[in-house]
Amino acid sequence: RSDGTLDLQRYTRSELAHALIQIKGQRLNMDDYPMFRAIYDGDWRSMLLMTSRQVGKSTTLAGYGIIETLARPHFQTIFVTPSGEQTRRFSTLKVGKMIQYSPFVKKYFVGYDASNRVLLRQFSNGAEMAFSYAMEDADRVRGLSGDRACLDEYQDLLPDAIEPVIEECLRQSKFRYMMRCGTPKTNENAIQIKWEESTQSEWIIPCFGCNKWNA
Repeated sequence: RSDGTLDLQRYTRSELAHALIQIKGQRLNMDDYPMFRAIYDGDWRSMLLMTSRQVGKSTTLAGYGIIETLARPHFQTIFVTPSGEQTRRFSTLKVGKMIQYSPFVKKYFVGYDASNRVLLRQFSNGAEMAFSYAMEDADRVRGLSGDRACLDEYQDLLPDAIEPVIEECLRQSKFRYMMRCGTPKTNENAIQIKWEESTQSEWIIPCFGCNKWNA
């Protein structure tokens, strides 16, 4: 729209991500990430992404978070990783660069009076993205309020210690969305347990070179 607001009634999140987000001077090409279209466009209260490395998970988390933040005024997202270094890399190299080099986002949603720090990014529509870290102790997360919590590298977290605190951070929200993401290292870790409790949906992608379908 001409006033800088996003119309989710007319466009899907994946369409908005393709139109508005740029990476290395190019629009985010959803054709490169066909398995993530449903992630962008779904509206599930609880979501688990268990993926291999180097499939675009972090890019998807950053893009999804930005589009949801822009489309929902005053929406608050909390990102949590196991370590401070992982959190700084994600906030700076993924989210920060997407905001900085996406002209529409920077023009309409990044105000001079809004915080654009590594651990807190604020937008002109009142929305916020907060970044923290916790592995065995969630004290750093206490006091944050959010509508969605995104727990990345979930396989390295201790859910029994972390999730009760995260759930309290979402207590006042009408959304209370929870997203867990990571790459399993063994068959006995937190993300494997959550996977076994989930619908266990798998994305099957064809190779157009050999016509083989790959999970």
